[in-house]
Amino acid sequence: MRRFCGMACVSAMLLLVVCLPASAGTINSFSNESLTGNVSGTAGGSFIYNSSTNTFSSISIQFASSIGNVNANLSSMKGTIVGKNLVAFIWNTTVNGDKIWYSIILNTLTNQYQADGSISKGFRFGGFEGKYLTVPEGDATLAYLLLSALAVFGAIAISGKQRRVTRLAQSIR
Repeated sequence: MRRFCGMACVSAMLLLVVCLPASAGTINSFSNESLTGNVSGTAGGSFIYNSSTNTFSSISIQFASSIGNVNANLSSMKGTIVGKNLVAFIWNTTVNGDKIWYSIILNTLTNQYQADGSISKGFRFGGFEGKYLTVPEGDATLAYLLLSALAVFGAIAISGKQRRVTRLAQSIR
């Protein structure tokens, strides 16, 4: 029994050491979204959201379309609270005569976001919309990992206790 506990402790420490540096971060990105409209091509983009300041930063969107390859970047923009747990970002710009529109609606409770965007030039238009799921821990990486480790180790402890009770019950018969 003592050997089993020692091995369990060593395994737990190894798991903790391996998991601590793990971080999914808060960068949200998407790629290869098909454009609809009279322009063919794809779109991709990314952004970082800071929940304490409601700020979107490192915002970028790229279009590879029949209009042309266009990249639009914005360093940061404050989000607008549009509902109980919804923060929105809406941006439009013109790059080399191409009109770009980009919006993000982020549900801060579920960490899901919907990104929409379009590119147009004259009467040519292409757009996309989609839902994407972000990382579950948001910007509380260490707290999330420690709670996950606690749940795993709790399950190991409970299953070990159940095995001992089952062995005891079988030996009594």
